[in-house]
Amino acid sequence: MTQTRQHSTSIGNDLKDTVSVKNLKFSCQLYNQQKHLNLSLDLKTSFLKAGLTDDLKYSINYAVLSRAVKEFESANENKHFTSFKNLGESLFKDVIFKQNSDHASLNIDEHQSSNSVQVKLHRSINRDDSSITTQENSADTLKICDLKLMTIIGVFTEERFTKQPVVLDITVHPNSESSLWTGGPDKLVSQITKYIENSNFKTVEALVLNVCKLVYQISSGVEKCEVKVIKPDAIDYTDGVGVSVIRTKQEIEAEVDDVVAFDSSDVTVDKFSIPNLNSETAAIAQSDEHKSHTFCKHHHFTSPSQCTT
Repeated sequence: MTQTRQHSTSIGNDLKDTVSVKNLKFSCQLYNQQKHLNLSLDLKTSFLKAGLTDDLKYSINYAVLSRAVKEFESANENKHFTSFKNLGESLFKDVIFKQNSDHASLNIDEHQSSNSVQVKLHRSINRDDSSITTQENSADTLKICDLKLMTIIGVFTEERFTKQPVVLDITVHPNSESSLWTGGPDKLVSQITKYIENSNFKTVEALVLNVCKLVYQISSGVEKCEVKVIKPDAIDYTDGVGVSVIRTKQEIEAEVDDVVAFDSSDVTVDKFSIPNLNSETAAIAQSDEHKSHTFCKHHHFTSPSQCTT
């Protein structure tokens, strides 16, 4: 172990200090496309001596770090990175771990017209053999954020005749061989979009569970998945209401092929149509009480019984 390494360990075994760069603009060739990304870096270190002496040489200079990332960008402007993970690992090796830090995190954000993609990678380096590994208890994640879609959702009459917006966040933990790395998230976004826009659920609970199953069905190598859905227009005086679900591969693998499919003739706002996924639903669909309910949001009714058709 080198003298520098010994000194670094002696002044901060817990490495509670962090030097950060937030949303650095970065462009590269990724998945055979020119991508415009935001990079955020967090490097664990100890700047105890820098704090005591007020001398930057005992810390990590974020100006130097930012410049090193931009130099990497220029040096690799013609290189085609095969995945978000491939880009991230190149940055760890060639830029981040050239600094005085052995533990770091990298966020890669891509903003698109209908959603954004966030990739979070956490790595540590062994200075003895220069090996770089994923940090313990810090799995890589790929998150599809703010996916805004229109769908038929709800139990009240008005909701069956008008599509309404839903906003999804989908967080997956892909393993190193996952198709989400090699192929990117675009296929997953496209198929989830098609599924939700042609669905006809009564509850957001059923919607998130089926989207979670769909993620495992479409993408190989996913170890855990979280799906969150918000209905932004459902309740007055709120920014939205909704639910989320988390399932591991082991918890859901027996149900992956059991994704609810809808008859296209029933996915319509031209007639009253409610899915009959079980016997209880069939009874509700025939109920006169149910048919009399209308979700009159603009009147601020507090219960469906106050509404009239």
